[in-house]
Amino acid sequence: MGKKKDIIKKKGMKEIPIVAVILLVVGIVVTLIFVGKAMGWFGNAMNTGNKVNDNVSALGTTLDEDKFTDIEGRTISGNEVVSYLRSWKNEDVCVKVVTKSQTGGTYYNFKNFDSNVGITAANKRSSEENSTLISYATNQMQQNYINPNARFKTEIKRNQNDVIVAVVFTQQ
Repeated sequence: MGKKKDIIKKKGMKEIPIVAVILLVVGIVVTLIFVGKAMGWFGNAMNTGNKVNDNVSALGTTLDEDKFTDIEGRTISGNEVVSYLRSWKNEDVCVKVVTKSQTGGTYYNFKNFDSNVGITAANKRSSEENSTLISYATNQMQQNYINPNARFKTEIKRNQNDVIVAVVFTQQ
């Protein structure tokens, strides 16, 4: 046995006390536990971040829809209807105005809409065509004239994906 000790000492190695080995193993285990916890915290932080991102996205959608949903179910004047037509003329939403003299209604922004599908690019009116229709809405000599003193009930139409596709103003 003496020879083995001599061989180990010759190679520059020392005997390691058992306490040091135990402390080393405990240190490694504690480090692994800490790293595992940190990974769990990181995962939780990622989940929280994703939830916040989803909420912010939903808030953005809500804000985009507010310009339409604010008037949902309300009765407004014909003057307000024309104002909405002008302010929404570049929006991707169909606006339908039904008057007592034109019960089929006039469609603005799009030629029509389908409640199930929504609106399609093929049905989008040109900017010039839409502007002309809006100008006719204020001309008493035109078929789609909107009386500024008339009262209109508003209704929001959504497609199957719950996206607003149309706002309908119906004269009361």
